[in-house]
Amino acid sequence: MKPNRKNFKNTERSRGESGFTIVEILIAIVILTIGLLAMANMHVLAMFVNSSSKNVTESTALAQSRMEQLIRLPFDNPEIAPTGGFVDEAAPVGIFTVSKSIRDFGNDVRRIDVRVRWREIMSRQTELSFVRSDKF
Repeated sequence: MKPNRKNFKNTERSRGESGFTIVEILIAIVILTIGLLAMANMHVLAMFVNSSSKNVTESTALAQSRMEQLIRLPFDNPEIAPTGGFVDEAAPVGIFTVSKSIRDFGNDVRRIDVRVRWREIMSRQTELSFVRSDKF
């Protein structure tokens, strides 16, 4: 049996027909896939930055709270006696580790430093300082 040439003639594209070829569709799919992958990557990055910002805010609030506690203590309280360097507080608060350093400058003047550390991809910290006098 010979193929009927009439049927093949109808499958050819004429000038007035519109539509996409398979190659055009594949190229469109590849471009769309690249765009979607880029957007997914940006979404993951945005989630990480949001989490990191939350940790900075929480650590700053924690450091401020601890600094206010130390500032309110009387000058002769042993909790604000000079430490000779940073000393970790009792227990970590969630992912945060709080430490303090008290330095004596003489003439009843002390510098109080509060440091809050945590670990994300790398170690991060927030540090606050306050100079206090007994005449306060």
